[in-house]
Amino acid sequence: RTALYRRVQQRIMEEAWILPIRDYVNLNVADARLQGLRYDARGWFPWLVDLEWAPSASR
Repeated sequence: RTALYRRVQQRIMEEAWILPIRDYVNLNVADARLQGLRYDARGWFPWLVDLEWAPSASR
């Protein structure tokens, strides 16, 4: 098995194969006063319906 892996690795280097690997990152920021913000079942896309602003706290 080691010899087989060695040959495969050598061929990959000779042929300059690439294996693109991607890690999706989704960063969202929302004002704390925004109420009703929900995401799809996968947690990826925000549903921008039924949103409302909470009254701001007086200082």
